[in-house]
Amino acid sequence: MRRFNEKRISADMVPSRFQLAQNYPNPFSERTTIKYCVPRRERIVLTIYDADDEMVQRLVDKVEEPGTYEVVWHAKKMSHGIYKYEMKAAEYRSTKEMELKK
Repeated sequence: MRRFNEKRISADMVPSRFQLAQNYPNPFSERTTIKYCVPRRERIVLTIYDADDEMVQRLVDKVEEPGTYEVVWHAKKMSHGIYKYEMKAAEYRSTKEMELKK
């Protein structure tokens, strides 16, 4: 069962740089949205980690075309606590934290 869905929300304006936005809402109770920007065709890896830095789920692992994307993570079956999410793309790497409240 997939607990996330990803979609391209904008292809009209090409972002000038890679960017990983803070998830929203944060804190969240069952699902949260993560937005990211891709300025050029590149392999994107977006991964969720728990507080012990153990991988929980890989949300994205594919070559993306330039644009702005968002992915919704459904965490209904996950434990409450702090999670990290990391985006990797070529030389770009960014990590942010989010809080799941039950």
